[in-house]
Amino acid sequence: MACALCKTDSELCLSHIFPKFTYKRMRKEENRFRSFSTKYYSEEGQTVQDGFKEKLLCKVCESLFQKWEDYFARLINQKKILDIEYPADGRKWIRVDGFDYAKTKLFLISILWRIHASKHPRFNVKLGEAHQERIREMLLEAEPGEPEEYGCVIATPYLDLGDSEERQMRPPVTVTPENVRWEHGLRLVRMQIDGMLLQFVIGNLELVKRSDVRHLFLQQSGSVVVGIEDLTKIWFLRNSWGRALGYIGPNQSAD
Repeated sequence: MACALCKTDSELCLSHIFPKFTYKRMRKEENRFRSFSTKYYSEEGQTVQDGFKEKLLCKVCESLFQKWEDYFARLINQKKILDIEYPADGRKWIRVDGFDYAKTKLFLISILWRIHASKHPRFNVKLGEAHQERIREMLLEAEPGEPEEYGCVIATPYLDLGDSEERQMRPPVTVTPENVRWEHGLRLVRMQIDGMLLQFVIGNLELVKRSDVRHLFLQQSGSVVVGIEDLTKIWFLRNSWGRALGYIGPNQSAD
């Protein structure tokens, strides 16, 4: 079978669509976690051992992705660079420094590309042939491109724990991607992995450069502006959680 990235015929690995490390904090008893579906709802969810996988990449390309994944995993799990304290002054956006631009950008767009390449029914987001081919070339050449090229707005939602007056920053949850129309002919591919909300801006590069969110993307200096927001106030996350956990019905929306 042909590797989806390099197109060479090779024995394919069972590749994770969302990187394996992003499920680590979700694991509880017996090293497993719960998976909820809005289509096949059950109050208890389904006990699963691992994330979504399929035969996608050859060993060489798998190791290429693994380098970027290892780098990013160290940042958020060891250096805890995204474990942001809720700002006392009520700010919703904070600049975070210390990223390697190329490694971080390539890690992010590798997720975007895998979502398109996947045949798994949970990943039905397609970028269009021109976009997927451009990202494939960027990954193969390890070329991160300009900040606005497939730029990603990153947020770390928090979960207010109520009477305890505590907030759980970046709660360990994953929400599979969706593709939505946005302004000026652009669109967003958004998802939540390991608690991080990722929103990729897709469309004409010149339009993206004129958009209001361009300053939020990862910059070549290694800084990025990260959003901080109550998870229950992010409409599409509230909608996904509500459907999966049965708080709202299949034909309702979260107000």
